[in-house]
Amino acid sequence: MILTFLTFNLADGLAPPDQVVRFLRQSGADVIGLQEVAEPQADAIAWRLRDVYPYQVLHPFGIAGKGLLSRFPVRAPELLPLFPARPDIAAIIEAPGGAFVTIVAHPPPPRYRGTHRFRHNAARHAQIDALL
Repeated sequence: MILTFLTFNLADGLAPPDQVVRFLRQSGADVIGLQEVAEPQADAIAWRLRDVYPYQVLHPFGIAGKGLLSRFPVRAPELLPLFPARPDIAAIIEAPGGAFVTIVAHPPPPRYRGTHRFRHNAARHAQIDALL
């Protein structure tokens, strides 16, 4: 069985809940990872996508918010505190072809310093190393 995955950054509430729900419903994805989930978006997803994605893990913390939607059972979801105040989600998905671990992560983006130089963020790199 081939599974389809989608990741979607909801921009801390800037993506209108109605449009988010419509897009996710039409995506056809089996498993969806969400970043920057705000409460209005999480509420709309929880109520209006339950028929398509009965297995949901939603943590509407705004920029730090994460979500995991699945057509298949989700077991042992947990928040991974790898970056201060921005927990990631780890869970086991029981798909027809076998169980697998999935992680929904959202490391902070690199920041520019000066002309075309990135500012080093040790905590971001530590988070990525821990995820790997």
